[in-house]
Amino acid sequence: VAFSLSPDQSFAPVQLDDGAAVVFLMQSTPPQAATFAQVRDDVLKAYTDSEKMSQFNAKCTAIHDAIVKAMAGGATFADAAKAQGLDVKTFSEVSYNDIRDTLMAMPFDASDKTTPMPKGPLVAMGRDAMTALATSDSSGTPMLATLRLGTPSIMENVGDTAVIFDVTKREAAQVAVDSPDVQRMLLMLKHQESIYSAN
Repeated sequence: VAFSLSPDQSFAPVQLDDGAAVVFLMQSTPPQAATFAQVRDDVLKAYTDSEKMSQFNAKCTAIHDAIVKAMAGGATFADAAKAQGLDVKTFSEVSYNDIRDTLMAMPFDASDKTTPMPKGPLVAMGRDAMTALATSDSSGTPMLATLRLGTPSIMENVGDTAVIFDVTKREAAQVAVDSPDVQRMLLMLKHQESIYSAN
């Protein structure tokens, strides 16, 4: 409505949920192209940031490919990663729930001294790496569940660094058929089945 008005022109009251409003245009400023001097710093920063990210991604891809090649030749993930200058951390047990609970307990800001740091080995993984593992894809599946045994993940960009994961063993949690979680899932599946059969 406002863009169709001329200066000093008003528009009839517009009905809103909580009352009415009158639109009155006092002045219209025509668009102006910014000068090079006005946008130079922003353009330079955008280009520099883009170029840094491009080079960073290219380096991550090269490191990932080198690790995969070394492992295909018989090297362990740890040896292959160390050969690329990476810091290797090993965690004997990692579960989505443990990651989620640790993330929720950790202070979000590293400078926060009032929130106590949670205990447990996952803290050494760091917030960014845990976030990458717990982040879900478009299907709602967290990355941790999609990693294939013996196949390194792509290098995940986390903050100003990157991480690469390798899973050497996977164990399915033993869940009783009569557990509340399983019963809830079965009930949901039955509900979905009744919806589809009705259609």
